Amino acid sequence: MGCALLFFVLTAASTRAQSTASVTLAWDPSVSTNVAGYRVYYGEENDWFQYSQNAGPLTATTIRNLEGGLTYFFTVVAYTVTGVESDPSEEVFYLAPGGLPPNLPPTLDPIPNLTLPVDAPPTAIRLTGITTGAPDEDQALTVSAVSGNPEVVPKLSVDFSPYIDSGTLTLTPAPGVNGVATITVSVDDGAARSNRVSRSFRVTVGTPVRTNLLVEAEAGSVSGPLARGVDSGASGGRYVYSTVDNSGSVNCRVNIPQADEYMVWCRVLSPDAGEDSFYVSVDGTAEDVYDTAINSWGSNWQWTLLNGRTTGNPRRLTFSRGWHTLTFRSREAGARLDAVYVTNDPSFVPVQLLAKPVVSPAPGFEVSFNSPAGYRYNVQASDDLRTWTTLWRTSVASTNQHFAYVDSSTRPGARRFYRLLVQ
Repeated sequence: MGCALLFFVLTAASTRAQSTASVTLAWDPSVSTNVAGYRVYYGEENDWFQYSQNAGPLTATTIRNLEGGLTYFFTVVAYTVTGVESDPSEEVFYLAPGGLPPNLPPTLDPIPNLTLPVDAPPTAIRLTGITTGAPDEDQALTVSAVSGNPEVVPKLSVDFSPYIDSGTLTLTPAPGVNGVATITVSVDDGAARSNRVSRSFRVTVGTPVRTNLLVEAEAGSVSGPLARGVDSGASGGRYVYSTVDNSGSVNCRVNIPQADEYMVWCRVLSPDAGEDSFYVSVDGTAEDVYDTAINSWGSNWQWTLLNGRTTGNPRRLTFSRGWHTLTFRSREAGARLDAVYVTNDPSFVPVQLLAKPVVSPAPGFEVSFNSPAGYRYNVQASDDLRTWTTLWRTSVASTNQHFAYVDSSTRPGARRFYRLLVQ
């Protein structure tokens, strides 16, 4: 879901006696047709937001209880009915009045994404716009960089002179490796607060091989009281669930063939708001809450993207090659987990296409499938697997939606193939 949002400060007010401030923010509505609401993220450091506030369907909201004298950064995202978030808007910042004399954070210009061939030599990237944040702040700046995927980009070095507002980041991809790495560059002025600015960009090396790995939840290592259940509608006829809140877990193991950034689709059944979450940890790291069916509860199985209340929606995982473990721990009893897809293909949607002959209202084949919210498709047909004709374009799925189309153009007994293209 794309989201082009203009973000700006509307009004600001402060209460000096309490050294707190509030700010009202407004933005242009998204042009997407499947937007359910907006969420503002904010914090004392750009590109890393400790707090969020749900604005619902409104295009303005007031953030209160900001500490006087601190600089806050804000960005806004749109989200669908299932909670999938758009790309964030451009950041704006606000200096809350009151408190001690403020320290303005340092500055660093955004860094564009980069694509390199496999076995690329060391590549230099110019870092511009490096300042202390204000002409009257004469601070010693430090510039650092970290790779989110050292298996793809293991070597980074930064050359920075305090006498100019630019520097150079040199990165060297690992030999013979395809993949994606997120590089984060930070500038720190050494102050106690509002001291840091960070910019992240993606480096794509070679042509990453797109991989979709299916793991059945019931095949994992189960710890009671989480148990395996039976349902003919589940993949493989079985699923896992717990009868006790906050107790019981399952470990789902997956063998990653290529270091890259991955997302996880989960097939879940959550009948209501009291049975719609798990705790999820990755390779033993800290747990985050996965809300399985944000505003899309029901009695049917559905695919939703793994999300995290603090790690984002969707939750993006950087995996090295080899075995990794996703641990789903019960949070709300009754939430059911059937299977997971681990994929590094951002366009992948787990959809099962079914075709069956029909005689009414006309002879032909009925093509049907269920879609997660937020996607639209081209239904295409072919007689030889070489030439494909578009038969039907769906609307955008607003919920976990069922689509069906009858192809009456085929001859009785003729060979016919069907496929879906995600738009």
